[in-house]
Amino acid sequence: MIIKLGEDKSFTGKQFKKAEVKKMVQDYRATIDTKKELNFAHFTVKEILDLFIENGVIKGPVNLQKPDIGIEYGVKIYIGKHTTTNTCPPYREADYKDKNTTIICNTKVIGFRKYLDILDDTKAITIPIANDPGDGLDQATVCPPDCGDGVPDDGPRDGFDVGN
Repeated sequence: MIIKLGEDKSFTGKQFKKAEVKKMVQDYRATIDTKKELNFAHFTVKEILDLFIENGVIKGPVNLQKPDIGIEYGVKIYIGKHTTTNTCPPYREADYKDKNTTIICNTKVIGFRKYLDILDDTKAITIPIANDPGDGLDQATVCPPDCGDGVPDDGPRDGFDVGN
């Protein structure tokens, strides 16, 4: 779900602020060795579009209109932890409280391996939601709690969870 920080109340009924996003990431990182475990992943917009093109999801090439020569944008995927019910989807607090989630924010590439988050209380992030996952590009499903029912009878035995 796309959440506009500082304004949108549709996610939890309360305003969702940058400080809460930061706390979710910090709470997750408090549970890992940040020198050895994943802190975030970053992809440029071009890399994401190239993946879709390469796999035949969209036809390419895609003409990216850059605001200025040399400016490139991307997305940073953080891992966060729902440590308060304020960050949990309404009516599913018990399913999400104390569980990890992903948080995606836009970035501006400012140098080699230097990605400036475009994140303040006037910007938007995307975070998985529980109701009707898969209905739009701005939604994601998180497992657990919503792991699906396994492999379809008529589907391939591999490819539904690369980790299994």
